Amino acid sequence: MLPLRLGDPEDFARVAAALRGPDFEESAVHRILRDSGNTALGAESIEPKVAGGLASSSVLLRLFIELKRVPRAEVEAALDRATVDSFLALDLMRGGDADCFESPVFLYPVGEMLIASDHYNKSSGADSVFPAIQTGTLHLLKLLPRSAADDALDLCSGTGICALVLSRYVRHAVAADVTARAAHFAEFNRRLNDCGNVEIACGDLYGPVQGRTFDRIVAHPPYMPSVEEAKIWRDGGSTGEAITRRIVEGLPTYLRPGGDFLALCLGSERDEAPFHLRAREWLGEAEAEFNLIFAVRKYLSPEELAGQVAGGENADGVERAFREAGVTRFCYGALAIQRHEGAGTRPWTMRTKLGASTGADSFEEVFGRSRACTQLEAVADLRPRLAPTAKATVAHRVDESKFVATEVLLETEFPFAHAIEFEPWIFPLAARFDGSRNVATVYAEAKAGEALPAGFGFEDLASLVAMLIIQGYLTIDKA
Repeated sequence: MLPLRLGDPEDFARVAAALRGPDFEESAVHRILRDSGNTALGAESIEPKVAGGLASSSVLLRLFIELKRVPRAEVEAALDRATVDSFLALDLMRGGDADCFESPVFLYPVGEMLIASDHYNKSSGADSVFPAIQTGTLHLLKLLPRSAADDALDLCSGTGICALVLSRYVRHAVAADVTARAAHFAEFNRRLNDCGNVEIACGDLYGPVQGRTFDRIVAHPPYMPSVEEAKIWRDGGSTGEAITRRIVEGLPTYLRPGGDFLALCLGSERDEAPFHLRAREWLGEAEAEFNLIFAVRKYLSPEELAGQVAGGENADGVERAFREAGVTRFCYGALAIQRHEGAGTRPWTMRTKLGASTGADSFEEVFGRSRACTQLEAVADLRPRLAPTAKATVAHRVDESKFVATEVLLETEFPFAHAIEFEPWIFPLAARFDGSRNVATVYAEAKAGEALPAGFGFEDLASLVAMLIIQGYLTIDKA
């Protein structure tokens, strides 16, 4: 039997008001919770840890975060009678006729929302609704686009947290998950947060939204490789990519021109191709209509991941299966894909790293820059300048008793942590871009001053400038 009841709006309003008090704000909750560090994939649960070994003084924290049984007298002293009745009516508290109250669910504030889920160590089975207050989801919430859009789709939505957060920026959002349990929790969370523009759907990936298209699609798919009976909320096939692949394959059908996609996922690097190029192939015949960014957070060897998936003696067999599939390493990070708005646009692919400065506007910033660089003739009129976050390191060697520059390493932290090596002659060329002259003028001056190597034409410079703009080494003023 499912926990939680979809009660009256008055009960939801009364409960939400009680939970938004100072005793249950995010900072208070995070003083009780801390990262457990149980996995290396950025999907660590956050487990209760009572500071100093002392129980929290807050009735709400003890009930919903620590999942303690709290004496009835203490609950009734902290909450008025009507509020207690509303908690009981929604099945957030049980034990109305007993000496103590307790909660059947994990309930917490995250992303400025109030979210109910199953508890991380009290699984309901294969269809457990995974907590939204864990490191992987927090990473995804940090990266969610905040720009306005009409229609958004949250796949593998679980608690519905991403759709709920997106609902503040889009006209309409759909939270879709394959299990009835997740749909039930998401509907409860929708009502608790009074998000009237969120629709809850139940079915396999795009199944519930066939015939519809979206401006924004986000996903936090299950991505742990499964070796035995799969847990729906966690496992993604033999190498962890099965669900991510199906989602990407559906983008040509469900993502509108000009739309964007974002997922936090695990990918495998193979002998034949790295993950980001394989992900582009999943787009099929329409792949030329999309730009793609894969920003890596961390890498794992097949041995490391096998140890996490299986452990003990079984790890050797899992690692062997990874090797037989051609996997050389695994990469965990954010996959972002944008669909072009019109024909004739050249697609591009970028592999980078998530950095400390990477946030909600980072992917949109890069995709926005790319729109200004889609046609080489358009690049000629741009007036780029060196980005404030860019830095250069020049390596020298001794040649005939003199230091001679041998290579230049350009680095930037925004919008992503990125580095690229260039031949030394490119460094003074890039330094010419100060925002006062367009690319065509810089090219003419550099050519007249014999600062370019033989055969380096304007198209070469325009392509170089476009790449430096997209990757964040050069910036252009927004119109």
